[in-house]
Amino acid sequence: MKLLRLFLSLMILSVPFASVAQQQNDGKIAYISDELFIYFHSGPGTQYRILGSMDAGEEVTLIGGVQNGYQQLVDSKNRNGWVDAKYVSSSPGLKIVVSELNGDLAEQVSTNNTLESQLSEANGKINELQTSFNQLQKQHDVVTQQYQTAAEALDNKELNIMLTWFIYGGGVMAIGIIMGLIIPRFAARRRSNYSSWG
Repeated sequence: MKLLRLFLSLMILSVPFASVAQQQNDGKIAYISDELFIYFHSGPGTQYRILGSMDAGEEVTLIGGVQNGYQQLVDSKNRNGWVDAKYVSSSPGLKIVVSELNGDLAEQVSTNNTLESQLSEANGKINELQTSFNQLQKQHDVVTQQYQTAAEALDNKELNIMLTWFIYGGGVMAIGIIMGLIIPRFAARRRSNYSSWG
């Protein structure tokens, strides 16, 4: 009799804990662990009918607590059933993680390829600009040389013009001096010739 009371007391006490555990799991997302596949039962145990199998990494929704080591859940095909609780995990399995990492890696490779393409394009433009700069530098050097040659020619021309004017001026001055010396003598001789006739 005492044994029966103890058993009933334990049963009564375990009901609230089971309902609390069930409330905590309701609607929680979980994943099937990395086994190849597991069976999906209609009740909490292997004695219940098999509804099908579930693949590793499959996402499920928990809808109840654990009974007899089995977790009640809804699978990705919207089937309500039970699986061995040891195969239910709160984190994604390696299959999903590897798949996500492969997706991230592919995205990074694509981004890297895009950046390398942009870098190559930028290097090509830099090379084009360098070539254009070198051509402009050569043109600048040619124009500078032409300017210096023209400036020297202009300086020489100005010097020649100045020398020409100096020579003309010297010539005019020499003619003026000569005329200034000769004309008065001719005038003096003429006067003396007129005076001797008279």
